[in-house]
Amino acid sequence: MIKKLAIGLVIFLNSFLSFKASAQTVAIKKPAEYKTSWQRLLLQLSSSFYTAARENEVDLDSSLIYCARSYGLSRLPVIAEGIDVSGLTGQLNWIDKRNPENGLRLLSAAAGKQHLELLLLLGAYYAFEPDEYHRHKDSVLYFLNKAVSESNILHEQQLGRQARLLIGKMYVDGYDFKHGDPIFDQLVKDCRVAGDRITEAKVWFYRGLYTGFTPVTAPKRIAYLEQAQKLYHQQLNIEGEISAITDISYLNIPIYQLDKAYKASLQALSLVESIRFPFIQYNTDAVAMVTTFENKFGEPLKYSLETVQVAEAAKDSIGLIGFYSRIGQLYFTEDIMSGEGQKWLRKAVNSSIRKGYDMFLYPNLYSLVNSLIASGHPDKARDLLVKAIKKAPPTITIDKLYYNMAYTYCYLAEKNYGAAEKYLAAGNSSEQQLEKHGDRFRHAFITAAFGDLYFSKGDYGKARVIYEHFLSDPSRHGGGLVSELSVLDNLIRIDSTQKDKTSEVRHLRLYKKLADSSYNVAKTRQAEELQVKYATAEKESLITLLNQKAKLEQVNLNRATLLKNVTIGGIVLLMVIVVLLYRQSAVRKKSNQIITAKNELMARLLTEKEWLLKEVNHRVKNNLQTVISLLESQAMYLENDALKAMETSKHRIFSMSLIHQKLYQSEDVRTIDMSVYLPELIKYLSDSFDVGTYINFILEVDPVQLSISQAVPLALVLNEAITNSIKYAFPGKKRGELYIKMWQTGENIELIIKDNGIGMVQDTELADIDSLGLKLMKGLIDEINGQIQFENNNGTTISILFKIDLLIQKVPFLNPEG
Repeated sequence: MIKKLAIGLVIFLNSFLSFKASAQTVAIKKPAEYKTSWQRLLLQLSSSFYTAARENEVDLDSSLIYCARSYGLSRLPVIAEGIDVSGLTGQLNWIDKRNPENGLRLLSAAAGKQHLELLLLLGAYYAFEPDEYHRHKDSVLYFLNKAVSESNILHEQQLGRQARLLIGKMYVDGYDFKHGDPIFDQLVKDCRVAGDRITEAKVWFYRGLYTGFTPVTAPKRIAYLEQAQKLYHQQLNIEGEISAITDISYLNIPIYQLDKAYKASLQALSLVESIRFPFIQYNTDAVAMVTTFENKFGEPLKYSLETVQVAEAAKDSIGLIGFYSRIGQLYFTEDIMSGEGQKWLRKAVNSSIRKGYDMFLYPNLYSLVNSLIASGHPDKARDLLVKAIKKAPPTITIDKLYYNMAYTYCYLAEKNYGAAEKYLAAGNSSEQQLEKHGDRFRHAFITAAFGDLYFSKGDYGKARVIYEHFLSDPSRHGGGLVSELSVLDNLIRIDSTQKDKTSEVRHLRLYKKLADSSYNVAKTRQAEELQVKYATAEKESLITLLNQKAKLEQVNLNRATLLKNVTIGGIVLLMVIVVLLYRQSAVRKKSNQIITAKNELMARLLTEKEWLLKEVNHRVKNNLQTVISLLESQAMYLENDALKAMETSKHRIFSMSLIHQKLYQSEDVRTIDMSVYLPELIKYLSDSFDVGTYINFILEVDPVQLSISQAVPLALVLNEAITNSIKYAFPGKKRGELYIKMWQTGENIELIIKDNGIGMVQDTELADIDSLGLKLMKGLIDEINGQIQFENNNGTTISILFKIDLLIQKVPFLNPEG
């Protein structure tokens, strides 16, 4: 009799039988009819399940696309989380149609915050495309880096953090931890400084969910998800907490932390039930899966039954076949020849073949083939295998593993050891590929198969060594008691043949211990089946009670109809009161019209005031230009110091004139954008002094907005400082650089003017400088309550610090048209 091992059946591929309880199941609506947070939760749970079931050979982004299509949902709840898309209703179909060209057309027509949000959506679209790191890295970085820049300009820092989060997701998903980890580390710090707990929770969640899987990264990912779970809990975000805990449960299994996985799966299930989330099948299956790996029977059976009931009610096409097969695997691992196991495994296999392909096909096919061989039907096993391969040949590594192992045992049954060894070697190669991804669940499975090969060939020495390795491998528990009993039975036969009494006694004791455990499992199964039957009868009694309650409610409905008729009289009386209220409303409406007229008058007055201010600035600018023209005319008759003084005055007047020019050209007549003003001032001075190319001007000027009361003094200071550098810092037109930087930090404005010329005179104390230009600068900075410092260090550095005029921040600009 063939002694088969079920050790390696993958955690999510061991599925489960449908339990057809006669009690009615609560109707589940279509997923799209539920609120957005529940749609997001369903997509996250199903895509995590699908990726785990496919042993990470299908990434989370591909799983999200598949699950969204299966449920008829948009990916937007996941992709656009944290982005306000309410203003783009009906315009985002391009995301699920995977047609970003339409998104680009929307982007070209957008402006302001909506432009920023569309940049984020396009970046998120590419960041959630399969294999985004290798295929779409340039697009992700292009859109999201532009989003970061625009978020700084628009002061939308939260959206900027969203963009950086998506960039980090792309890097760690592509195993580029060198670039991804620093982004996440800095994001956590920035979120905490800004008090942005919502984005911080998402940072931890994305880092834990999308970091590439290896045995080394698994504990880190669990720690990240635990941080996310704590923050979600504090924010009362139960859906986010469920997703984080469910993934914690999944990640603890590959590192054999089954107790932690079990606790996490129960906690997630409890939360799901607390919010009455209807799609609980992925959480009940998680508990069933963990308890199956713990070699339990009753508990996984209980949760598997519940899983199938919900999955059938929800018409779940993603995992239903897998859920069907779990019950078959439970019976199979208890008794390889179990008729019940064959019944439900066959149901799962036939469903997969009818579907054309399913991720659970080959694991179930392997189990069914071995069960048929052990039951004395090797021909039926071979026919079933050929039929399945013809309909759906294996494509991915996990399918190839079970395909080769099924043929291995077929040939062992025929005693064709050469062919069996060939297929076993191919299966071993597939298992080694899976181990590269951190999956060692089937290591003992392959080990036992080699032992079976040598045992069947009569090479008992090699078989003994291999079987002993199997018994020390922790992954053997995945195959249940039947696999270990089979190995021990063969070892006892080897001991008897080789007359090794000591080993035979040791192996007999182990066999008896496991056999007693197997007997207890069988009893537990029987008790569980009785409990299920009792629960079914109890549900039927509940339905009868509900029917009686419905009849009583019908009587109450008739009484309610009578009450409704009486209520109509009250409504008539109410209408009279409404008429009186309407008259009062008409009076109030007339008053509102008067107020509206006054508001419109104020708006017109504000508009006229704005134009008057612009006209004043325009005329001031023209007057200053006239003064400049007069000075230029007078300069024709001056020489030497008088001419220089005249030129200096002209430059000072131009710097003020340019201020007024910018004011009347601007929509906002209150402020000057220094990032626009400074380049024009420098161009004017450069042209005036014929600088040419011997001085390189370097500008780093943020879009700082200053009121005219601060802009004019600062413009004069800039004029003096730049003029001095041009005239004196580079004698003989020596090449050099003039660096100007201006930025705002909170309420403070900082300005640095630095050249790498000859510097100021060394033997003159700065405090005693009596130059008119320097005195003018100090006086002007005092006028705006600022500080100015001069420093000689490889040139002259002038540092200015002052506080921004708070009035332009606290008093908003009134736009009468807005």
